[in-house]
Amino acid sequence: MANVTKTNGFPSNEFCALTRVLGMSSINSFGLSSNSINGLIVWIAGPYLVFYDIRVDKQVAFIKNSNNKIISCVTFSSNGLMFATGEGNCKNAEVSIYNIDYNKDTLTESHSLYASYKNHKYGIDKLKFFSNDNYLISVGNKDDKMINIYNLKDKTVIYTNKYGRQIYGFDICDTFMIMSGDSFIKKYNFEKLLENNSLGNAGIQKTYVELGKLKNEIFISSVIYKNITTNEIKIFFLTYQSVLVEMKSNALVLSRWLNVKGERGYSLCLMNNMIVCGSCNGIVRVFNADTLQFVMNLHKPPPLGKGN
Repeated sequence: MANVTKTNGFPSNEFCALTRVLGMSSINSFGLSSNSINGLIVWIAGPYLVFYDIRVDKQVAFIKNSNNKIISCVTFSSNGLMFATGEGNCKNAEVSIYNIDYNKDTLTESHSLYASYKNHKYGIDKLKFFSNDNYLISVGNKDDKMINIYNLKDKTVIYTNKYGRQIYGFDICDTFMIMSGDSFIKKYNFEKLLENNSLGNAGIQKTYVELGKLKNEIFISSVIYKNITTNEIKIFFLTYQSVLVEMKSNALVLSRWLNVKGERGYSLCLMNNMIVCGSCNGIVRVFNADTLQFVMNLHKPPPLGKGN
């Protein structure tokens, strides 16, 4: 899929060298990822992957898609030893998985292609590793509507299926995944599939969540939270109307919710036991994920960025 640069990250010849890419084409949280091992951040800029090291405030490596197709999503594995990319807005979109060789002494890394798959007819919106990085899931865009799960050890596709309504919110853990959208939340349990990969579609149980008073909401973003002390698992959703919703993993009903009071709900993320809610008007509010108590508002980013 891609031309990998030299270890120092700068493709060059006797006339020029690439040292910096301006801007990004990420439109959601699946277009940017951070490596839990070395803190490196990667984002997409058209057909490029840009690797940024926050410790030296510098773009340190680049990968360019050899066929010049736009990259739509990227994610690191939880152990920091792999990352995956997906192509968007094109036919026969490809999922590519890379190994990472990180040098702790020189703070540099090199990348090698591990596997690639062309199981999507059109673009890919979302990617995520799960189950100790032994598996990867890819979710196609609204034109593709395909869900694929890959066994990375065997390099096989163990599950493929179509979805109906457009998916906005998505997250996955070791035993189940959550997908949400306009007036629906679906929970997929795939414990049987991981125990026996040959079960295919029969190894996944799909159920709808009872929405109650929120049946007309658009669930725009979702995250799965695990309390490391009690091992309790919760799922959080943010709606288009800026309502933060909580659901317990062992239930199929919404347990509680509150109004974040933003102009329009946009995204969720987790920081330890804090859940961060972002609105389209730049308002970011932080809540305690265990109690849903309000913690703080974050400052709006300056309009001129670092130069301000």
